[in-house]
Formats: sequence, C-alpha cells, structure tokens
Amino acid sequence: THPDPGNRVAATQGWADTVSNYAKLVTGRGRFLDRLDHLVYGQDPRQGYFQGVRFLHPGLQLQFDLPAGWQGINQATQVIGAEPNGAGQLQLSQASQATIAAAMQAWQAQQGVTTTAVQQGQIGGSPAQWADFSAVTQDGQQLLGRVAYISYRNAVWQFIGMSVAASWPQLGGAIKNSIGSFAATPANQVFTRVRELRVITLPRAMTMSALAAESGGATTAAELALLNSVEEGAMQPAGKKLKTVRFR
Repeated sequence: THPDPGNRVAATQGWADTVSNYAKLVTGRGRFLDRLDHLVYGQDPRQGYFQGVRFLHPGLQLQFDLPAGWQGINQATQVIGAEPNGAGQLQLSQASQATIAAAMQAWQAQQGVTTTAVQQGQIGGSPAQWADFSAVTQDGQQLLGRVAYISYRNAVWQFIGMSVAASWPQLGGAIKNSIGSFAATPANQVFTRVRELRVITLPRAMTMSALAAESGGATTAAELALLNSVEEGAMQPAGKKLKTVRFR
C-alpha cells in the first residue's frame, strides 16, 4: 500500500532502541485506520498496466502487445517484456532526445552496436524510424534485434526488442510485430478503475459478504476478511470501524 523506503526495518529498529518508557507510547486502532482512508489500493492503473499481453497506459494514452506467453513488467521509467525462457526481451522507454532522428543517431553512435539501414515511416500512425541491429555482450554473446523511435504526444519513445542470435529466427517476427503494435489507445477504451481503501463505521451489523456486496464489484468478501483480520462469515457489530475497498 506504500512505497518501500528500503531501510525501514533498520530505521524502525533504531527508533525503537531509543524508547525507554513504552508505557508512554500511544496506541489507537481508530486513529491508525483514519490515516489509511482514501489510499490507493493495489496497483495504480493510472501508471499503466497489463491486460493479458496488452499494455495500456491511460495517462499517456498508448498501448502495445507483447508476444503471446511473454511476461510483462511495468516499472517507473520503462516497460519490459520478457520471453519466459530468457531468450528475448522488449523494452519501451522515453528517449532523452527531442527528435526521432537525433535519437536514432545516438543509438548508432554506441560502441559495439552495428545497425542496418534506417527505415522511416509510421508506427501506429505516428512518425517513426527503425532499424535492425546486432551487438555483442561483455561475455561474448551475440544479440540480434530491432530498435524503433516513435514520435508520440510530444515525446520520443524508444522501443527495443532483442534476442540471443540463435533464437532470432524463432522470436524475431513476434518481436517486430510487438514493436509495430505501438499505438494510441482507442477513444472508447475502457480502462481499469482505481481502487482505494475506505475506512467506514458499520451502520448495522454485517458480514464481509454483505460489505463486499456494497463495493460495486471493487472487492470480495475473502479480500475484506483478510484486510480486517476477521472471519469471512462472522457478523461484525454496528459501530465498528472496518476497512473496505471502493472505486475512486
């Protein structure tokens, strides 16, 4: 429900070591629950998400498809697609250059990368340049791939797909199709809705099934039972503060 600060275990232990009188510490379930109210629950779809093999980004209004069976990873600055056996990879990120031509020139200037003739046209209706390439890793492994630069919504997007050389005959076609699937999301695209935690005071005695029924499909009884550390079928008294999930 929140970013991992990395050192929170050590920081918490360091703070605990400074406490000499635990009797003065304040506890309060209600106050704690109030701080959770309206927090985004689960992954925030506004930052992009996978729907099967299709990646959708509501804010940037873009989409593309991974090859069938590939695994997708959505990170803060890039989206990665990985072939299950590690033989191939796709990567979408924003380039630092202002134009697709400048971005392609910077790519070609890299040491250890050999690029074929650059082609120019459109990908998904947006101006683009693309080229196939070969490269050798530090351990001497040869890679084959395709790089494309796409001008979309006032930004240049770098889309790279590659595989080990021996797998390119099998994976190259699917990788090229994936890069070619980059496009704007349709105007009528329905995106996954944001879910948020809500802290409520029960107006009447209820089970988690009854509470889930009021969520509009945002959660399940099993999920609410886990969130509140109660039995799914146990009746909770009126006036009790509980966590539920709602669509924002």
